[in-house]
Amino acid sequence: LAGWLNHSTHSRLSCSSMAPSSSSASGGGASGGGGASSVGGASSSGSAPAKAARTSELGDMRSQLGLLLAPRTRAEMTTKRDLFAKVISYMTQGVDVSLLFSTMIMAASAPTSPALMKDLSTGDESLDAVTAYLQAYNAILKKMLYLYISTYARQHADLALMTVNTLQKDCQHEDATIRGLALRALCGLKVPNLMEYLVPAVAKGLQDRAAYVRRTAVLGVLKAIKLHEATAANPATAQLAAAQGHPHHLVESVKTLLLRDTDPQCVSNACAVLSSLEGAGSLVTKALVYGLINRIKDFNEWNQCQVLHFVSLYEPQGKEETFDIMNALEDRLSHSNSAVVLATAKVFLHLTLPLPDVHQQVFERVKGPLITLVGSQVSPECAFAVLTHLRLLVSRAPMLFASDYRSFFVRASDPSFIKEQKLEILAMLAHVADMSLDGAPTGSVGRHLMEIVNELLEYVTDTVDVYLSRLAIRCIGKILLADEAESGSEDMGMLVERLMLLLSDDLGHNSGGSDGVEPIVGTHVSSECIVVLRDVLRKSPTLFATHCRDVVASSMPDDMRLLPSAQARAAYAWMLGEFADELPNAPYVLEDYVVSEDDDDEGEASSSPMASEESAAVKLEVLTALAKMFVLRPGEATRALNAGLTLGVADENLDVRGRAVHLLRLLEDGLSPTGAGMDAIGRVVWGGRQPGERSGVRVRVSDDTSGSKLDRIFREFNSLSVVYRKPASSFVSTAMIDEGLGIAAGGATSEAAAQPKGAAEEADLLSMEDTNLLVLEEPSSTPDVATAAGDTSGVASGIDLLSL
Repeated sequence: LAGWLNHSTHSRLSCSSMAPSSSSASGGGASGGGGASSVGGASSSGSAPAKAARTSELGDMRSQLGLLLAPRTRAEMTTKRDLFAKVISYMTQGVDVSLLFSTMIMAASAPTSPALMKDLSTGDESLDAVTAYLQAYNAILKKMLYLYISTYARQHADLALMTVNTLQKDCQHEDATIRGLALRALCGLKVPNLMEYLVPAVAKGLQDRAAYVRRTAVLGVLKAIKLHEATAANPATAQLAAAQGHPHHLVESVKTLLLRDTDPQCVSNACAVLSSLEGAGSLVTKALVYGLINRIKDFNEWNQCQVLHFVSLYEPQGKEETFDIMNALEDRLSHSNSAVVLATAKVFLHLTLPLPDVHQQVFERVKGPLITLVGSQVSPECAFAVLTHLRLLVSRAPMLFASDYRSFFVRASDPSFIKEQKLEILAMLAHVADMSLDGAPTGSVGRHLMEIVNELLEYVTDTVDVYLSRLAIRCIGKILLADEAESGSEDMGMLVERLMLLLSDDLGHNSGGSDGVEPIVGTHVSSECIVVLRDVLRKSPTLFATHCRDVVASSMPDDMRLLPSAQARAAYAWMLGEFADELPNAPYVLEDYVVSEDDDDEGEASSSPMASEESAAVKLEVLTALAKMFVLRPGEATRALNAGLTLGVADENLDVRGRAVHLLRLLEDGLSPTGAGMDAIGRVVWGGRQPGERSGVRVRVSDDTSGSKLDRIFREFNSLSVVYRKPASSFVSTAMIDEGLGIAAGGATSEAAAQPKGAAEEADLLSMEDTNLLVLEEPSSTPDVATAAGDTSGVASGIDLLSL
């Protein structure tokens, strides 16, 4: 042993180098010229000396293991354990150590020698302590051996046959831990030829007196059946599978354990196995559900969630049975684990779907525990999951949550994703009146609305958390654009005034520079306010037009480049085009944007601000605004439109180039002697309206979800569907069917493909306006391409509208 430890002919990894270090990874610091690469990196080295060194070292390790088959002292036991660990370390690094296969099996199965018992008993340890030490030591060796066997038996079927006798013998070991480990290793071999040995071992394990062995055997049933199905599906081994027969009798044994076993973990494993084989719906019976409910406190938290999912699939025979189940699970709503609370809420909500009156009371019952979980000291991730479910419940019954709106006020310590969820819930509750005890509205919506708005305005002025400030302004926009909002109400008018005050105050701080060059005006506050203002004017163009027009005329800069974000510039361009007849300087603001100061009269605009604009959304809005302005004020807008179209047809973006060519063809056709005239052009660019006509349109909020989609998500309560806000079939390849744990065959069904073509369109395509409102991210655009959009032949580089 000393000679092996001091052997330096071939370099090798030391025991301490089992964990990779920077020196060994780089190949430095090793003796003998080879370093760690001679063993640990042998898989990447193909030289003959390296292979020889590796083979020599494996031979030395096999010799040492042969000498330590029956250790006689505690020190030799430690050395043997270290050699096992070293073999496993090499194996995990990719080194082929299959040469040691037989030696490893013999070393782990050697009996305890009398000399070792004598050496261990020389101290003060009692016989029981020595026995416990030997059991723990043997368990460690067996775990490493089974990992070694499982790895190489899958790659070499012939080696797997060598392990059958060892594993079968260990399955009858007196130590329950070793019996369970051996059975797990036997089930993990996945060799078709071993089915005749696997099935009897699993059947015997299902009747073992130790709970750990029964748990392993239940999971082994699933592995055995899956192995048989894979063998039968392979034409090369189908005849072998037919000769072995289907192990269906194991399933009956698992069903017996499901109803009679005293170990909760074994029952849970049986539920999972049978659900995977037959589907959860076929298992849900009254006897099973009642048995699981009566023992639910014996299960751990993970298994309690599985039991509650089974209960949610059960259909009670009457109202009394529903109440009995809910009373038995009432205390689970007070559990400290959020997963158990959500699973219990799912049971209550699903059981009471046929009972509308009781269903509403369930909302009242579950909201308290869920809100408590959000406010307690749980992890932010758990709070986020609970908030997403609360958001779904609020969308279905906002009246029941109206009195709890203060629970969703933002805390300074909340992460950004928690703040976002809370603000979305506040926007849903803003227009909901309080409910009295008898269920009738109290009419206090105005007070609560202004309290929520004042809280949001406090977030707007937060100079530390810019993201929260942006979210708060967007939330105010959602309140203004909600279907429940009365556009002519005093509250809405006051809210618009507060929004305009924020805009004018933010823009007024940086109104100009002393050297004649204006700096960037405003901050994120003005950018978001401009976008919300654009959406408000789309919905109610006549109600707030006068006040908003005055704010735009007095506060907005004359140079669009000074606005800090592309979204703000796009919204400003839309307002200039929509209210071109009421804003005196509108043509000149756009002209300064598309025509540079050194441009000649022919409209060469290669160095204009629009040419350097990176956002395609801004260019699209500018082109549409120029066309609208040309219809209302052709004399003042001709030069700007000429320069804008020249830039548009030469733009690299496909959408911008297509929009410019479309407008150019429209103008050529409308202004020709046989054309339809300016009115026809105006109806197209104004989306079917008369030029300058003020009529509100339905504004689509980005998180708007249809009622049928919400119902589908609600049926998948306590799942990722609630977090993603979409049914499971839209983001998984095989969606979970209504039975829950059963897997449906077939691929995912696209949510968009299930809708009829054009069903989601809410704006006239002829209006050429961006309808993606209230989206915090930058609007997406088509990737730039080098080819032209459509036929642009005949389009000169300098377009002169006066010649049309």
